[in-house]
Amino acid sequence: MAQRQTVKLRVLARPPAPAAVPRQLAGAVARWMAQHVGAATALALLAALCALQVLALLRAPAMWLPSAIHLRPAPGETVVLGQRELAAPHADRQHLSLRHDARDGWMLRNLSAARQVVALRGDQERRLGSAPLKRGGSFQVGGALFAVSAADADTVTFIRAGSTWRYDGATLYRNGQALAGCPDARGAATAIALWNRLAPHALTIARPLALGGNLVCGNRLGVAQVTPGAALLFRDHGRLQLAAGNPDGDRAAVLVDGADLRRQETPLAGVRALIVGHTRFRLEQTAGGLTLIPANQVGLHGAPDVRLPEAVRWDWRQRDLWGAGLSGVWLAIAACLAGVAGVAAVAGLSSMADGTHSASVRVKGARPAAASLAPCLAATLVLAAGVIAMLAQRAGMA
Repeated sequence: MAQRQTVKLRVLARPPAPAAVPRQLAGAVARWMAQHVGAATALALLAALCALQVLALLRAPAMWLPSAIHLRPAPGETVVLGQRELAAPHADRQHLSLRHDARDGWMLRNLSAARQVVALRGDQERRLGSAPLKRGGSFQVGGALFAVSAADADTVTFIRAGSTWRYDGATLYRNGQALAGCPDARGAATAIALWNRLAPHALTIARPLALGGNLVCGNRLGVAQVTPGAALLFRDHGRLQLAAGNPDGDRAAVLVDGADLRRQETPLAGVRALIVGHTRFRLEQTAGGLTLIPANQVGLHGAPDVRLPEAVRWDWRQRDLWGAGLSGVWLAIAACLAGVAGVAAVAGLSSMADGTHSASVRVKGARPAAASLAPCLAATLVLAAGVIAMLAQRAGMA
């Protein structure tokens, strides 16, 4: 007698009508939010934050900034530029001077005692008021003269008062012995000094050498009757540079091969950009004139009107909150909103699927995996939006 097999038939639920899908999806989302109050609150706060950012931009007043700064000084005239003339919020009131020389062309000088001017020539950066030390040369800090006996990209050796000093960008040695730590050195500084003595040169942590004051210890080289920090010897882009420091007291003269670093001028030939007080300018030289095009960290004005010297002229443009400069921020905000909507949709579909079955074979755990992946995706988008907004703000675009 043939064995009788029992076949169990599975009753399939009738698929909902197309018009009822939105209503059922909304109900499923509401049920999911009631079951997951914490996640629902976080998503609601995220959506509100994005909406608040958009509202703030919509209500932002019109602001103006220079798109180009044109310089046309009279023959022999020196133009002094600062925070107002350059629209550079972090520059000094009188930060730099420019003059046009008939032989050398445009000449640049840093007038600021506390802030830098960096000239970008090709792939190299040069900080005004600094110079490399060369073998056979000399440098002077106040009344102290040092003779350079050896110098390369990694170390410099100089002689004064019968002592031989060697500095490698991290540690100062006197007659071959590293100096003892300073009395006011903290634990972190002591640990870094110890590491620099033991580690290979490529792994050392750069520490500038300060010249001036009365102490000879650590990375300080005392010079009588000179304010501490009057000059700094430091590692910059793989090279050792001597620069005039910014001490609180009287500023001593700092000379390299007889040239005063505090009065150093550099030609703009070959210079493609300048960095003045965190504001970057692209340079365009024309016949009898010079144009500076600010790229980031530009000061804003409520109206296109500012008093400027006769040799300085601005081209104005209105701040564009919806332009290409902020496209990354807007894409990040849109991605966050899409992530919130995706989380809600996946949660709603997962809830609807609990009472609805299809005739196709389902892989167990597929919906739970998708439901757990959606919050992770939303969190990643939120992090990306924050990073993009921060970078845009630091670049001066937001």
